[in-house]
Amino acid sequence: GKKNDGDSCKLEHLGQFSEQFGSFDFFNGNVPLWIGLFLLHLPPICSCLVFQQIHVTNFSWTQNYITLPLLGEAVFDRRVRIFGSASFILLAVLYMPILLYMPCLSFKQFTGIDVKITGPVLVVVVITYTCIGGFRATVWTDVFQSIAMFGAIFIVLVKGYVDLVKEVGAKAIFQLNYNTDHLIPILHFVNQFGLYLLEACVLPPVAINLLYSDALLFPLLRRQEELHGFTLCSSYSGGSLLVTVFRHCDPKIAGIVDEYDQLFPLLVLLLSHTLPSLMGIYMGGMFCASLSSISTFLNSLAAVVLEDFCKPFVRLSNRAKGLIMRCVVVAFGLSTIPLITIAEKTDTIGQFAVRIESITGSSILGIFVLGIFCPSINGTCALIGGISCIFLVGWICFSASKAIADGSLAFDIKPIEYRGCTEIFNITMNLDNLELNQNLTHLTKETEGSDVMFLFRISFLYYLPLGILTTIFIAYIARIFLGGNEEVDSRLIWQYSRSQKHTKVNQRDVLEDEECGKLMRHEGNVMIN
Repeated sequence: GKKNDGDSCKLEHLGQFSEQFGSFDFFNGNVPLWIGLFLLHLPPICSCLVFQQIHVTNFSWTQNYITLPLLGEAVFDRRVRIFGSASFILLAVLYMPILLYMPCLSFKQFTGIDVKITGPVLVVVVITYTCIGGFRATVWTDVFQSIAMFGAIFIVLVKGYVDLVKEVGAKAIFQLNYNTDHLIPILHFVNQFGLYLLEACVLPPVAINLLYSDALLFPLLRRQEELHGFTLCSSYSGGSLLVTVFRHCDPKIAGIVDEYDQLFPLLVLLLSHTLPSLMGIYMGGMFCASLSSISTFLNSLAAVVLEDFCKPFVRLSNRAKGLIMRCVVVAFGLSTIPLITIAEKTDTIGQFAVRIESITGSSILGIFVLGIFCPSINGTCALIGGISCIFLVGWICFSASKAIADGSLAFDIKPIEYRGCTEIFNITMNLDNLELNQNLTHLTKETEGSDVMFLFRISFLYYLPLGILTTIFIAYIARIFLGGNEEVDSRLIWQYSRSQKHTKVNQRDVLEDEECGKLMRHEGNVMIN
């Protein structure tokens, strides 16, 4: 079961290559560099504040598949667990189309085949092997898909940097990517709080069922830090490669690509002139990452629906369990096909993914904070706060995305160059000033004086802290009218002294988790197969 630890990396790798060169890095400066710096010291803080709570209470993810809703049930009541499960379902339904869209967009860059044709084919493939093989098939395919994904990433990065070092030198690559002139210190100090909470909820496995369960498979929390450190290095190495290659050319303005998320496939296409097999290697890695992540989501959804929405109400045989789980996999898998249209309307996939994650992640993390730091809040108050958070952040998220899509909301960007495209792509640029101005209109429009509501103009980095504060604030307001807890298990409340004793899982807990893992695999085979 330890091979599942690659899923969190796959989710990060899929979006961060293109996002490095997209609106984050190319237009607004090296904001991802600051995200990376926060990632370096975030795992120790998470291990102190979050992971030790799970280990102290002896909750095993293998016995209770969705850890944070389970902790919510222990601190509050079963309604909070159901709310956490429903939030995860909402996240999965909105997130799987993004995972499906990314490799399809790359494939379109190479072959010209439309996303609406490639997407359904991938869905049929992932539904087939998830339903037929069950949990065991997912684990073993994850093993091979993880090897293929990391191998493809490594080959592309090595090839790209070898060619660049020959052309401009290693020192020039560093100077082009990390020139301090591109940074606005005041802006970044203001954004650090939003970045910190974003990484606390999204990248480390704190709020998402399948990612958190992967983290608990490591005997030492230090292994979790190493895993995310590797993801950090490879993701931002890809972004630095893009910035260096396209420093004098914006392929979207030049009309070479349709979306900024196609920049990394375009780079692979350029590199493949001297290594023809590189395109196939890269696409294999992209499809493996997408299929593996979607399959894991589908398995988790099947388990959530069965455990929280079926078993409590009816007694089921093993055959009925297997049938229900297969139906859930097929239903949620097919739902990603029409929803892929939402991903097509976004400017950059990475930003849209963060917005989606913030809708449910902020409410779950807010309830988690209430549970371990605010023992006076009862389940009803926490539930009211979480529901209010989802409605508020969801309204802001989709309204802002709609405003960006129709062009009524845009942000200031860095100066854009396109003259270098002639040298890179060996083409003649025919853009006159009028056409160039039309291409830049939606990018250079200022937000000042806009008719768009001020809540829609805030950075997507602040959706998460806004949601957390909303959950806590509404919960305390509800406590005034509904009352609070009188007795709370002291094990469920965070204590600093205890966090120092549980920075690693003791050997007995490791053995217990391994035994529970064997039990879960057996039960999974019974239910699916």
